[in-house]
Amino acid sequence: MIFVDDFSEDNSTKIIKKIKEKDKRIKLIKNRKNMGALYSRYIGELNAKGEYIIFIDCDDFVMKNGIFASYKYIKKNNIDIIQFHTVRQDKNLIFISNSSYNYEKTIFQPYLSYVHYYDIETKKGAENNYGLWNKLIKKAIVRKAFEWIGEKFLKKNIIMNNNCIILFSLLRNANSYKYIDEIGYYYYSSNKNSASSYWKNYQKSNKILHSLFTNIKFLYEKTDNTYLDKYFCIYLVQKYYNLSKKLFKYLNDKELIFITKILNKLIDSDYISIEDKSSIIIVKELIIKHVESHED
Repeated sequence: MIFVDDFSEDNSTKIIKKIKEKDKRIKLIKNRKNMGALYSRYIGELNAKGEYIIFIDCDDFVMKNGIFASYKYIKKNNIDIIQFHTVRQDKNLIFISNSSYNYEKTIFQPYLSYVHYYDIETKKGAENNYGLWNKLIKKAIVRKAFEWIGEKFLKKNIIMNNNCIILFSLLRNANSYKYIDEIGYYYYSSNKNSASSYWKNYQKSNKILHSLFTNIKFLYEKTDNTYLDKYFCIYLVQKYYNLSKKLFKYLNDKELIFITKILNKLIDSDYISIEDKSSIIIVKELIIKHVESHED
């Protein structure tokens, strides 16, 4: 079990050190400065010696029976990525997050993002697999994913949704993906100290939006010139707009120019359909309208 202390200011290190004295399997790594979750996960992977990896957020916990079942299945069937159910807690509401998965089917496809993020029939994206924490993954695939991302981007302190960068890279590098009908994770979505709480912090709005659209810029410039890859960027634009439209009115001029440039790149792309370009134009106009209405 590897703990990466990303320059925390609480008693985390003291607590982990005490536990470490009783269990030598625990490893503690301290970042010299706050590097963010993306880089911290990378450091954790570099220090992992096992054959498989699970990413666990600091405020959650794993369900051991589901993890054992996942490990048994992934080992026996030589699958690259296993996904299991998650128990989610939002304040006093507790429910099991289990979308309509096909448990009988193992997905074999070079670009798994094609299956998980785009539906040819409906031309819509899906968010079923957006988290990192509900998966057991071959370490070799995680290594390839981080190599594909590159250390330069890994060192950027992306405060929001860095999961999408790692996950997209995992899907590009994996050859097999399987859902299993097991509960393996307990996720607290209402923790006031979690990254998701940033959405409510209007003082950090420019930082949040810069971080989100930096992800889109990276994926657009890094991926191949295929409709699938560019679609993922469009899907994120729409997702981010829906999540953060309340924040756009707090945009300063510098961030507005940054975001507009990214949206224009997508609109000008030769690999995006006219229909999808139209949806990006609508989002762009709405963002500008949000900013202008706030200025008035």
